[in-house]
Formats: sequence, C-alpha cells, structure tokens
Amino acid sequence: MMDIALPFPMRRETGSLWKNMGGPRSRTRSETIRSSLLGARPGAIRCPMIRQLGIELEEGTDPVAEAYGALARLGFTSPEELRTHYKVPERPCVVAPSLRLPLLEWRQTSDEILLNEALLLGLCTKVAYDPRRPVLWTRASLTRQLELFQTGGFYALD
Repeated sequence: MMDIALPFPMRRETGSLWKNMGGPRSRTRSETIRSSLLGARPGAIRCPMIRQLGIELEEGTDPVAEAYGALARLGFTSPEELRTHYKVPERPCVVAPSLRLPLLEWRQTSDEILLNEALLLGLCTKVAYDPRRPVLWTRASLTRQLELFQTGGFYALD
C-alpha cells in the first residue's frame, strides 16, 4: 500500500473514507450545466417532451382579456368549463422554459386552438403542470413559453 499526501484532511470510519469538503470560500467553485435529462432520447432515464406551449401576442395586448373574450365568443362561462371540452394530459408533468418554440399567433389562430393552449398554460406554473390545479389565467401564465415533459416513477424508466 502506498501513502499519498492529500491537500485535505481525511479520516477513516467504519471502513469508509471521509473527505473534508468544507473550507474557505476561496476554495469553492461553480459549474455551468449545459445538458439536461429532459427530452433526452439515449440512456436509461427518459423524460420525453410531450407538448410545447406558447402564444405570441401583439405588443400592448392584454392576454387575460383576450382569453376571456375568446371564452365568451365560444359560449363558455369560465376557464374551468374548458376541461370538459379539451383533452389535457392526465398526469402531472415537469415543465421547462422553451426558447425554440414556434408560437401560436393570437390574431391568426382560431379561438378553439387558442383556448386549448390557454387552458394548458393556466394549469402550469414555471416548473410543473398539474391537471388537478385550478385554471389560473394571469398575464404571467398566458405569456410563458414552455415544454412539458412526461415522467414515470422515480427514474422515469419506460
């Protein structure tokens, strides 16, 4: 067995080797994460993307007023009523922001398609989609660009 000089104190307890990772702030480091398991195809962990969401609005347009206007034009009384008309993912999903999304244009898309998108956006937060959540239409929720990812079990295995 060879002795090696290490720059940090070590101790041996019950057969394990413990390293002191504490230390002054000058010895800390940061890492930039440039990859994600979300949407990755290869490997044992799978979190496939199931849907992209986003609505492009003209400058100065109030998305909440527009959504309620489309709701009234189609004869619905509340955003909750849309649940009976549109199919939504039944299980909660992980949500991530999207920059590569082809957005629906509010003025060039039918009220039916826009309300489906608004329903799903209203069921999302910045990080999660939950079908049991109330449909909340706010300026923030209706202007998000998101990707929904399916998860399954702890390791999201098929």
